[in-house]
Amino acid sequence: MIDNIFRSASTMMLELRRQESLSRNLAACNVPGYKREYVISDTFKNKLQGELNGKQMPQDYLTGPDSGESRIDFSQGALRNTGRKLDFALEGEGFFQVTSPDGKVAYTRNGAFHVSKDSKLVTNEGFVVNGQGGDITFSSTDKLSNVEITTDGLVRVKQDDTGKMKDLAKLKIVTFDNKDKLQRLTASYYGETKEAKMGDAVPGKYQVLNGYLEEANMTPITEMASMIQSTRDFENGQKMLKMLDDRFQKERNTFTR
Repeated sequence: MIDNIFRSASTMMLELRRQESLSRNLAACNVPGYKREYVISDTFKNKLQGELNGKQMPQDYLTGPDSGESRIDFSQGALRNTGRKLDFALEGEGFFQVTSPDGKVAYTRNGAFHVSKDSKLVTNEGFVVNGQGGDITFSSTDKLSNVEITTDGLVRVKQDDTGKMKDLAKLKIVTFDNKDKLQRLTASYYGETKEAKMGDAVPGKYQVLNGYLEEANMTPITEMASMIQSTRDFENGQKMLKMLDDRFQKERNTFTR
């Protein structure tokens, strides 16, 4: 019976953790490039690993799941045509490299960029978008309506007087061998860790699209449906725990008479 109580309590803790992740997903569903968060339980990991290795189920599987581990789903989001010249979307692997106002490097899939007062390409939060040779800076004669970008990330501006294209800089686009090891800083930004193993993205494995934004890789409807199911599972766990506790108290009282 004690095992059943632990199993019910563990399931409730897992559902609470899952609801926290679902809440974050719902709050960020309109953030371009947002990647869905989900929770994986230890029992599922052990079961999967056991099946892959041809091993028997570990004994701790019988005591129910742990409180869960948060993971990030880095799958591609849908691409939305905005027609805006400074909206860039990544199709395929990779992240835009940016630098925060306090000088820290971060990585994002949110390509909703702007031009700052000092003529630099920046994110909505004021992070400077990195080029391969430094910041990407526009001149006073560059018209934003003339901005174009090649699929490998070269930012160009058409000159009105000559009609020729002027190359500004190539976006710094990086990838990671172990994306699961990235540290999520906010809904839009990630921080590097040693385990993530950063490297330059390889042209051909990504495309930069001008006038597009990558949407979050989930929908509010699916996340809300998951939230409702998780709430029901938590409530069922509560009922089971109460039933087991009542039974335990009854048996204890009978035993001590």
